[in-house]
Amino acid sequence: MVADRDTATLVGGTVVGRRAGDMLGVLNLAVHARIPMPELQSMMYGFPAPYSAIGEALGAYGRGVTTVMAPDYEGLQALDEVAAAAAS
Repeated sequence: MVADRDTATLVGGTVVGRRAGDMLGVLNLAVHARIPMPELQSMMYGFPAPYSAIGEALGAYGRGVTTVMAPDYEGLQALDEVAAAAAS
């Protein structure tokens, strides 16, 4: 998962493994709707089920586990620019 530090929203994510496609719908909705990370963390993720991996990753984020992949990342503005370019 990739979160924007400034807005505390999910801006991307990927899943690898069996039934990974099922979980992408949840991540896609969270990115598209710009659901705040604290709200995503408060949701219930069934266990044992593939969706529990999303809950575990969000829990790690809540405990401060973060990795900066690109220090010059421009946040949601870059995502909006890509969406605008695709729409035109």
